[in-house]
Amino acid sequence: TLKGFSDYWLVKLDKTGNIEWEKRYGGSNETRGEAALHLYQIANGDFVVSGMSSAANSADKTDDCRGDHDYWIFTLECSVDTSVTANNITLTATQAGAGYKWIDCSTGQPVPNADGQSFTPDNTGDYKLLITQKGCTDTSACYHVEIPVGISDLSGNTSGISLYPNPATNQVSVRSATPVGMVRVVSIMGATMLEYNANGLQEISLDLNGFATGIYTVQIETANGPVSRKLEIIN
Repeated sequence: TLKGFSDYWLVKLDKTGNIEWEKRYGGSNETRGEAALHLYQIANGDFVVSGMSSAANSADKTDDCRGDHDYWIFTLECSVDTSVTANNITLTATQAGAGYKWIDCSTGQPVPNADGQSFTPDNTGDYKLLITQKGCTDTSACYHVEIPVGISDLSGNTSGISLYPNPATNQVSVRSATPVGMVRVVSIMGATMLEYNANGLQEISLDLNGFATGIYTVQIETANGPVSRKLEIIN
């Protein structure tokens, strides 16, 4: 639909000539025709559009005309869904049908061969996603992933600490050879899901009702220093 007497009409085509999108921009009270003359795509995928317009502040224009015709320049920002979901240690981009490159946040470098919509890291760390969709590129936030170790380590007794049962359902017990202080259950995203003060006890039980299936870290303050254990919850 025309905004006024005439508009900028922008059309983006794919490599085979099919229309990916088309958009109209303009004022609603121009005295002479509006015309887009140049369009540039910059490094982040945004488009800069320049042309001429005689319209005052109206419709898409936010400034008045200073003469018969003025330069009118604006930017079209890319719209890419950069949200990511986590399922245990697998990260998945919400945006489908795009180009993907998973990045190690600690180094800023791409993870080798990690170019799919879903990504399961080999190492504990922070990861983000560089995603390209129809010529637009954007980057997600960083997501922390804790890689679970073997089942013997999950329930081992190193440093005098054990969790049982592990995997657990609605309850897990923590047993320590030394007095225990604060105990925290932390998600793979780094959020504290439960915090409990053991007040020097050497065995406590934690209520896991309401926890989603997945891998968690149990952080335990002991007389010999902090200890972390991996905990698997299954429902």
